[in-house]
Amino acid sequence: MCRYSMTSMMAIAAALASLVSGTTLGAPQTCAPCIEDPPRLVAAADGTAIASVEVCNRSTDAVPLALALSDFIAHGVGNDPFPLNTTRHLSAESAADRDLVEGKTKLGQRCVAVKLEVSGLWQAGLSIGTLRNGPDKLSDLQAINLHAPFHVKVDGPNPDKVELRMVDGQSIELHLRNEDTMGYRFRWQLDLPGRPASGIAHVRPNRSVTLRVPAASSENRSPWLESGFLRTATRAGQLVVEYEPDASLEPYALPRQRFKVEATISRYDPVWQIAFNTFFVVLLLLAGIIASLLINYTLPMQRRRVAAKQRLVQLEGQLAGLGALVPARLLSLLRVEKRRLREELRHLWPVDPTTETALTKFEGQIDWIERRIALVASAGDHLSALYGSARLAVPESDQVRSACQTVFEVVEKPHAGDDDIKRAQSELNEAARLRTSATLPPTEAMLKALGDRAAAVRVRVAAGVNPVGHEAAFDELVKALLLNVPDRLPTAVSGADYADVALAVAKAEVVADFKHLLMGAQSGDVLTNRTARSTELLDALRPGPEESLTHARAIVLEAEQGVSEANLVDALRKIATADLWIAVDPPRPLPYQRVGLRVHLRQAGFDEAAARSRIECLWSVTGGDIESDDWTASYFFEQPQTPSWYRRGLAYLMKREPLMPQPIEVWACLRYRGEDLVQVTPVTVVIEPPKSYAWASTWLSLGTMFVTILLAGIGLVTGALEKIQSLDWVSGVFVLLALGFGADVLKRVLTKP
Repeated sequence: MCRYSMTSMMAIAAALASLVSGTTLGAPQTCAPCIEDPPRLVAAADGTAIASVEVCNRSTDAVPLALALSDFIAHGVGNDPFPLNTTRHLSAESAADRDLVEGKTKLGQRCVAVKLEVSGLWQAGLSIGTLRNGPDKLSDLQAINLHAPFHVKVDGPNPDKVELRMVDGQSIELHLRNEDTMGYRFRWQLDLPGRPASGIAHVRPNRSVTLRVPAASSENRSPWLESGFLRTATRAGQLVVEYEPDASLEPYALPRQRFKVEATISRYDPVWQIAFNTFFVVLLLLAGIIASLLINYTLPMQRRRVAAKQRLVQLEGQLAGLGALVPARLLSLLRVEKRRLREELRHLWPVDPTTETALTKFEGQIDWIERRIALVASAGDHLSALYGSARLAVPESDQVRSACQTVFEVVEKPHAGDDDIKRAQSELNEAARLRTSATLPPTEAMLKALGDRAAAVRVRVAAGVNPVGHEAAFDELVKALLLNVPDRLPTAVSGADYADVALAVAKAEVVADFKHLLMGAQSGDVLTNRTARSTELLDALRPGPEESLTHARAIVLEAEQGVSEANLVDALRKIATADLWIAVDPPRPLPYQRVGLRVHLRQAGFDEAAARSRIECLWSVTGGDIESDDWTASYFFEQPQTPSWYRRGLAYLMKREPLMPQPIEVWACLRYRGEDLVQVTPVTVVIEPPKSYAWASTWLSLGTMFVTILLAGIGLVTGALEKIQSLDWVSGVFVLLALGFGADVLKRVLTKP
């Protein structure tokens, strides 16, 4: 290396400086000869490089060429240069310029392309060679070898993985070793959350190097709950080591190594870490037990509550449009029952130990109301079909109404057994069958039954008594009806003819019932009152705007009871306040208990009269209205919230009256065709306070939970503290959850009735 003069070393340094600064090595100049754009040689994997350089003569005089390329010089540790002992060869790119390049002829005022071939560029990275023309320097040439073994590994038991032990606020060291026979200048970068670091280092052949990672700044330190609470924190990242012999080569794809990094970070030194672990282990244990109770009890209870709420929401709207078909008291009962269950669900807290038992009972109530609403909706569909395009004949319509009435009676029960449900479903199936057969010809059994009814009504109509003053009208009506009732029905009748005959028979039966009522009158006044309904009955039976078989049957029933619609309206206009009242059943209901409300009249005949169905009864209660226009309604009441002792004390200090709950009152108003007939005297409802045993059961369950958690905590702290501290995070969590599950099981055993 002594053959390289100080001048050549300075030239190499100047060339490197110009490369770093980004200036052009061969700027255009007036020279003879010179190189305007020196190339950069890129070595292949075998260390060979080929390039072309243009040597130009800018002077007017021709000059001879004596081109020579020096050996390439690389830099090692401490920037000390060393030769690569390369083999160089220069030749002309064109055969016509061979004599010029070999110096046999002179180069005139032009440029000649010279081919450079270099082999033996074994050192990875950047190396410098000098191109001369005789003793004169033309330019420095750069050669780059991007191919390097770069077998840099982690200096430790696992050469492919970095395992670190860190303490917040303290620096750490990384150790790498080089297994190659050449040294490397490299750039390293540690990508670790909270502890990023990077730098440049040099490792000698078959030697090790230490990389120092500075202490993390205060904002990058690991959270206290993660590294200072019970256990150390863990971090995963990577260490990237990239061969970079010179900063100017950074854009090139240079060899690099990636190592996985696993780090554990402690908040304190080991002694202090143990002290804090001892202090917080009890809190962590309690948190695990409580979390276990939440997971095993509270969360399932909340899911069941949400499912129950969704089931109640799905019931909304299923009773819409049934107001004219289903009894109003039944619709009111079901709507109130839905609201009552919805409000009761709000008080079933998922954290209450008694909720599990109460929720099971509550879900049974939802099952029953779902079944009730489904039954009522099905019955409403059947009743609605009676007024559709494919109407049933009167006998089948009566059977459908009877079946639906049976369903309504079952639904009105607070609790129904399996036999009741089966009976209601059987009635609905029968109604569905009758609707299906509406478009079919009548069967032989249907014709026989209608024929028997026709024969019987002929006898009954003939035996009855016509109302005085309406003899001719009734005889004419009976004659017209019997014209549509043959003495003997044929064996095959169309559906339409069957319906006409059945309607005539039904009307004749109404006339027969009315005539027998007249014949069975016990006194003249009764006979007069019944006879007075004759004109109204004729209008309901004869074709016209007032024709209605249902209304005609109601007239006969009212005539039998002796209370007409007009009689009842007139009596209500004149009734005394004491003869009209509201009955509450039960008289002192519990909160959220279903309550029955009924308006009563002192006169028994009026109180049970069928004419009440055509007089509306509008209900209202403190804080809202009741959805019912029937004389019977259903409702429920919440527990009035009285001010607590501290609210009363605060009101006393502020010299204000505490807000006391208003008394609960129920009103009713009887209305007929938009006219208010009478306001019923309101009644005050007293809510029975909740039974004391419910609170006692809750306190017993809570006390059992507290004792269970306390015993489990003491047992762990006294007997298993050291073992818990020796576990890692995952194992510790499993142990604490297991203890929590045990406490939950014990709670279930102790609270089991």
